[in-house]
Order: sequence, then C-alpha cells, then structure tokens
Amino acid sequence: MKIMTFRNQTLFMICMVLSSCGGTKIIQSFRTNQTDVLYAGVEQVIYLNTKSKKTSKVTTNIGTINHVDSNQYLIYPDTLPGKLTLTIWNGKRKEDLLFRIKEVPEIKVSVHSGTKVLNSTIVSQEDFKAFSFLVPEIKNFDLNCVIELVHYQITRIAKEGISTTAFITKPRSGPNEANNLAKKAVAGDSYLFEEIEVQISTLNSDKNRLRSFNVRLSDVVYYVR
Repeated sequence: MKIMTFRNQTLFMICMVLSSCGGTKIIQSFRTNQTDVLYAGVEQVIYLNTKSKKTSKVTTNIGTINHVDSNQYLIYPDTLPGKLTLTIWNGKRKEDLLFRIKEVPEIKVSVHSGTKVLNSTIVSQEDFKAFSFLVPEIKNFDLNCVIELVHYQITRIAKEGISTTAFITKPRSGPNEANNLAKKAVAGDSYLFEEIEVQISTLNSDKNRLRSFNVRLSDVVYYVR
C-alpha cells in the first residue's frame, strides 16, 4: 500500500470576515482542504466555527453531511457538476456557505522498473523486462488520501501472438504473471495495461481513513524498442 500525501497537508484556514455591526452572523470561520471546492463522490472533512454553541443543525442541498464531534463534520457531495449550499441553523436563524463541486482530477499510472520510473510509453527492452509494478498518481488534488491499485490485466502483443494475464489482484506483491510476461519483452512488442482499477480513501487531519471509492482508469500501452 502506498500512502500518497499531497500539498496542503495541513488544512487550509479560510478566515471569513463575517461579523457585522449587529453581530447577526452565525459562522465566524470555516476550514477545509481548499477554499470553496468540494469533490463529487468524495467524503471530506469540514470544520465550522460558530459564534454560538447553540447551532441546532447543519444541512446540505446536495449529498449528505454528518456531525462528527464539536465543530467537525463529514460532507459527501454526490452530484456533478454544480454548486452546493451548506446551511447552518441557529434556532430560526440560518446562514449559507456556498461551495463549487468539481470532478476528481485524472489519475494516471506509471511503470516502475527496478529503481526506475518509466514515464515515457516508449521503453527499452531492458527496462521493460525489469518491470516491477504499476504506481497510480493523482495531481492537482488537494485532499490527503491513500491510493491503492486494486487490479489490472496486462497483454503482450508480439510477432508470435498475443498473451494476456488473468487479473493481477495483488499488484505490489510480486513476482506475478505480469512480471513473468514482461521478462519476455523484445524489440517491437507492445504491452497493454487494461482494466486498471484503483481505490481511493480520503484521510482526515488525524490520518484516519474516510469513505473509500473505486475509479476505473484509462488503458495504457507501452511500446518496446
């Protein structure tokens, strides 16, 4: 399992100047991983600092929100695209916070070959023969998370024919069929990685896992020169 921690490891504080002359505002500040952005299909932590401890409830017009403890909530947007309205109630008074809902950025995989990372899809025979495992990577994603490769298949397309492995379901515990197939690589071969699926678990500030979700990735072809 590879723990992948991205930028903004400490939660980004958004200080909202919400106090007015009459002191009618409910929310003093809130903090989440990135300004006003939430990700569809991802459970995220949000902290609400209120002027009063008498906040009666917090509701969302999209997805669900659950109160964890004190000022901590778990919010789960389930619609894309759109805007989410978080409503904080204090008795009969209420106040809204607005968020944008975005897609999870694209996840890509790279081949690890021994101590090398093969970022190009055109690779040498020697490098591909030393294929170790696939590593998923996600960029421009401001949530701390764990990404685990669930499974994939690898197909070798060569002059003598086509060879396909069964699902590789323990991708990091080699040697396996994929490693053995890669050792047969010769110049002119193509290797197709398909049915690639990863599981993403978001983390809270204490590094505890929140709700997990699976993502199917695009196929990747490597050409052996």
